[in-house]
Amino acid sequence: MTSDEFKEIEDAFQKATAMTAPERAAFLERLALENAVLAQKVRDILAADSDGDTSLAAPIAGSIESAIDDIGKPWINRTIDAWTLKEKIGAGGMGAVFLAERTTGEFAQTAAIKIMMAQLVDETAERRFRAERQILANLSHPNIATLLDGGSTMEGLPYIVMEYVEGVRIDAYCDERRLSLTERLRLFQEVCNAVDYAHRNLVVHRDLKPSNILVTPQGISKLLDFGIAKLLEPGAYEITIAQTRDGARAMTPDYASPEQVRGEPVSIATDVYSLGVLLFRLLTGQSPYGSSASTSREIESAILESAPLRPSAALTSLSSDSPAASSEVGEQRSISAERLGRRLKGDLDTIALKCLQKDPERRYTSAREIAADIERFLSNEPILARADSWFYKTRKYVMRHSRALAAAAAVFATIAALVTFYTIRLADERDKAQLAAEKSSQISSFLIDVFKNADPHTAKGEEVTAIDLLDEGAKRIATLENQPIVQSELMQIIGDTYTNLDKEERAIELIQSAINIRRANGAFDPLSMADLYHDLGEAQRLSGKIADAVASYKLALKLRQENLPENHPDVIWTLERIGVTYFDERSNEEALDYLQRARNLAIGLDGDKEEDSLSLDILGNIGIVLDVMGRYKEAEPILRKTVEISEKLDGELDPNTIIRNNNLGYLLVRLYKYKEAEKIFSISVERAIKVWPKNHSQIARYIADRGAVLYRLGRMKEAEAAYVKAAEMVRDGDGESSNDYIDHLRGLGAFYTIAGQYRKAELNLMHARKLTVELFGNDNYQIPQIDIIRAKAKNMQEDGARAATILQNALLMRKKITANRLVIAERELGVALSLQGKYNAAEKQLAKVLLEQEKARGADNPALIDVLRERAANLRRAGSPGKAAPSAKRAYEIATQYLPKDNWQIALAAAEYAHTMEIAGDTEEARRIANKARRDLVVVFGEGDQRVESIDAFLTLMH
Repeated sequence: MTSDEFKEIEDAFQKATAMTAPERAAFLERLALENAVLAQKVRDILAADSDGDTSLAAPIAGSIESAIDDIGKPWINRTIDAWTLKEKIGAGGMGAVFLAERTTGEFAQTAAIKIMMAQLVDETAERRFRAERQILANLSHPNIATLLDGGSTMEGLPYIVMEYVEGVRIDAYCDERRLSLTERLRLFQEVCNAVDYAHRNLVVHRDLKPSNILVTPQGISKLLDFGIAKLLEPGAYEITIAQTRDGARAMTPDYASPEQVRGEPVSIATDVYSLGVLLFRLLTGQSPYGSSASTSREIESAILESAPLRPSAALTSLSSDSPAASSEVGEQRSISAERLGRRLKGDLDTIALKCLQKDPERRYTSAREIAADIERFLSNEPILARADSWFYKTRKYVMRHSRALAAAAAVFATIAALVTFYTIRLADERDKAQLAAEKSSQISSFLIDVFKNADPHTAKGEEVTAIDLLDEGAKRIATLENQPIVQSELMQIIGDTYTNLDKEERAIELIQSAINIRRANGAFDPLSMADLYHDLGEAQRLSGKIADAVASYKLALKLRQENLPENHPDVIWTLERIGVTYFDERSNEEALDYLQRARNLAIGLDGDKEEDSLSLDILGNIGIVLDVMGRYKEAEPILRKTVEISEKLDGELDPNTIIRNNNLGYLLVRLYKYKEAEKIFSISVERAIKVWPKNHSQIARYIADRGAVLYRLGRMKEAEAAYVKAAEMVRDGDGESSNDYIDHLRGLGAFYTIAGQYRKAELNLMHARKLTVELFGNDNYQIPQIDIIRAKAKNMQEDGARAATILQNALLMRKKITANRLVIAERELGVALSLQGKYNAAEKQLAKVLLEQEKARGADNPALIDVLRERAANLRRAGSPGKAAPSAKRAYEIATQYLPKDNWQIALAAAEYAHTMEIAGDTEEARRIANKARRDLVVVFGEGDQRVESIDAFLTLMH
């Protein structure tokens, strides 16, 4: 056979292998007409290839492996530049990889050296090897193995020195460590971010598979082997795409995309496909194409012709075929196989299948988009891969405010064109209602995507506000007056978006209109109406119309109870929402009642049902209500339980787990368990940094929470650094025009007040107040919260008159003040009255606060310390030291019982106690207690602090 004849056969074979079965048959028929001998030879080779005959392949593979082994031996202990080769640790198509140590310089270093073996490759591969070195030189990312050095040996063989990654391939790492689904997804996100970085540097990896992704013992993933990578930049290192032009399909079949199998040009979408296969395996332990395809030809045929399985379906199939194997898959993910299947079903199925689309244009457009949708799934937000239905969107359980949206003005024209198009189409149809039903979900999905993707933090160029966008959309809806179902659904969607943008009044108006339209047109589907009433209730709740909200929610509940099973998630969810609404109204007993009813349905009266995210959220809300009610002893075991279950159910790095962990921390602070609370908040910060992007407001929140407990522990410098860092993170991430930034300014003001730095406190608090008025108006809940802190600062400066005025105005907005802060406001009002010499009024006020707190929290609760101390101080100022003594002593005893030793809050109680002891004649003990209190306060606040000076004045008088 001549070389030309061989080339003809090879070319025909390569073309045939890239075709579907029908295409291949037609191709061979055409070829037979032109050259019957050539066609028959190609058929014979194809038949041998499809049989998976290894009789020839095995010896060839063995020979190559043997050759590489033989080549590697002479290199051991050889020194190349600064590196000594110690052992061969691997081999690839272009050469061998050695473990090496740096033998010169002032420090020891281990690396991996890859040397191209000229005996195994041709000139083209050598150029490709050099291109790999250049590619790695351009990539610097914590999750990509770093290029350290490079050059040529004395023989002229190119080599590269790479970071030595001591790790395990990603799938084995996940299985060996029994990583939960959440932990696997976090690791996968890390890989996506590394791949996205490569893409943004114009590099497509083209061989993404578990063996090229190692995970270190510290849990850090590292992307390896850019040996067949392609540069996207036109003209750069053209050799990296030569193998595609030559027909040599550089790939690993199991992870190859359809375009790679066909030998077509590759792109970012190629890596997206491979990431989809990797995700599928991490989720299920299986291939997207099942176990029937075993040979390379069968795998490639499946990639080209077969629809990939859904991950949940693959698991179901495995359970049917091999229950033991299915059980093992679940155990490797620290979850039962049945529960794993339920978690995969839905969003994760959708994400994986979008990656695995055969048409590259239908896949995610970037690895970053995959990571973002994974984040949405983990945060229980709607993913972008799905065409959102209203039912899907509202099923997401969220208890947070949405961020503002923005969009390019061109979107208006698109919306107008879309609605106009459908209006014309609908007018031409006989059965308008039927077509409306078919088209409404498409319109809804489009609008949702518009609103969702218009991100103010990434949009470039001229922008309009989300409110402008929504208002324009609302106007366009009027053109659909002849299509009531579509019109009402769009009203519902836009109304919901108004709610998320804190424009509840507009939301209420639109959603109520949607309800009226459906009633008027007889389109009274009970479950759709239940959705509308539910959404109306949420808008009313957020607008402060609590009675209206409860009424709307109860209408939704009635419809759902009449048309759904008693324990249906939507019934449970509505019960939970009613509970939350009563909680917002401070009707805590009613809130507990509804939350408990929801909880009983979610887990069963005997607790025999398995916990899920909804039931766990309800349990957490019960704990929060008990916490706010001051029923700390009941709340503590509940909140501890939510954290324990959440870590098992969702994993330690699940956002809900971190939030639940932090809720426990808040309670521990109120229980004065500062040291444990500090550990809890530190864990939250550590986990949040791994979960949320840099400068995310959630990370900042946890840093500030840790600052709050640090100052209580007397670690003022650390606390200030935490508060400042948190505020700067939010300012840099969201800008000053955000509620989160106002929160952090308020926190800084509170810290500086306690620290005695009143000028800084006033600056931060007034800045927060100014921003609140500008953004939200004078009746926003932030105003009284800020003013209570301002009043406390005035009291600490002994300006009782100014403090009283501020507090009286703040208390006019009593309904917008949380229970815990209301206690502070009432107490500070008593202090302000005392500082003005209104001792009787102050005593009545402080006695009332004390009685309410004793009733709510018990007689020896640490929350009583401050009010007891202030009451003693007032009675002492009033000239009634005998009456002051019991309160002062009680405050001191509770403080020493519950607070950490030498805590500055004990010192404040001790200082007041010393006053009453001195008046009672126990001068020596009073002096001893006062001196210790002084020492403890100086450690925290320094000399010159007014609290220290007050003790100094007392000690001077004693002399």
